Amino acid sequence: MLDHALRIKVRTDGTKIEGNEFGSLSHSMFEFAMSDVKKELETKTIDQLIAEAVPEKIGKLADDYFRRAVEDEQIKNPDKFSNRYAVYPGLKVKRIFSKAYPAMLDYYKESGYRPEAFEVKVEDFDHKIDIKTTSDGIEFEFKFRGSIDRVDKNEDGLLRVVDYKSYAKDIDFKKAADGVQIQLFAYAYGLKLQPGNEVDNVGYIGIYLPTKKPEKNKPPKLFEYKSADKKYDLDAVIDYAGQKLKDTCDNIAQGKGTAKLTGTEFDKACTFCNFKGSCGRLMNSKDNPGKAEAAAIADSWKKGK
Repeated sequence: MLDHALRIKVRTDGTKIEGNEFGSLSHSMFEFAMSDVKKELETKTIDQLIAEAVPEKIGKLADDYFRRAVEDEQIKNPDKFSNRYAVYPGLKVKRIFSKAYPAMLDYYKESGYRPEAFEVKVEDFDHKIDIKTTSDGIEFEFKFRGSIDRVDKNEDGLLRVVDYKSYAKDIDFKKAADGVQIQLFAYAYGLKLQPGNEVDNVGYIGIYLPTKKPEKNKPPKLFEYKSADKKYDLDAVIDYAGQKLKDTCDNIAQGKGTAKLTGTEFDKACTFCNFKGSCGRLMNSKDNPGKAEAAAIADSWKKGK
């Protein structure tokens, strides 16, 4: 049917465009854009950048950033330098960028934050997250590696951890208490270990890829920053993430297969866990006391508790 009636052939040469490829291209393009914005803010105001963001300039930026993104080695598609790739996904990604770029500049004006650093390697910190522990007389050292997409700073010198996403994602404190959503808080913990650093917030910047026709008179949302709810004590959550890393390393050193990484049942946690074969926990079980425990921990982080 596909071959003979519709004349559609499934690509078997590795050139099929997957969703994560769109995300990688968008991520790179906005990282290039923010890096340039940071440089321009040394001599211009954010209002000047907003005024200069006319369609012609944005179009040229989109072309340049897409070309640079395609050249990155993380884009493995063998078709990436072809005319076909320039049309799809090229035109779509550049169209999304062109619409989201002005919204991004407006957001920076409103938030007061400016991009400070990109692709920050936690293993390069002067004061590292690395954890040393001992079990049965044997010394263990766990070295942590990771890359913070972006670190922003405001006029007061406060830092904000930013992670790029090509889909909508919220900060869920119950999952953070469970240990399955502590990445941003662990990054913040690493930043706080450096003298003089104070982290004010963490969050996701969503660069969305429209998947359906927008509602009438309601343009699709292409750019959004979702930060941690201010009603929670961020320092308490960050400290918890740091302790969670230490406890996990202690448990691994003691030979505990589950490493007590998660207390509640979370659909994807078990899927990606290296110890699921020896753990014995039932995936997706609804009757698990860890859920109430995680909820209680998250509730304790609320300010005024």
